[in-house]
Amino acid sequence: MSSHDDMQEAARLIVEDTMSRLAKLGADHQAAAKLLAIQGYIRIENKQAQAELISTLTSLMDG
Repeated sequence: MSSHDDMQEAARLIVEDTMSRLAKLGADHQAAAKLLAIQGYIRIENKQAQAELISTLTSLMDG
């Protein structure tokens, strides 16, 4: 397994744990996912990286 795969797996586990914690606070699945997406986005300081993320998300929606 590559270091990229390891990082993806670690991120997935962190997200699942955080989603579970938010659910315990009363957030449904959609609300928890949106909160995480927004919090991640606002932490991206580079405008080009923000635009790339938006482009990726848009293409996921279209696909």
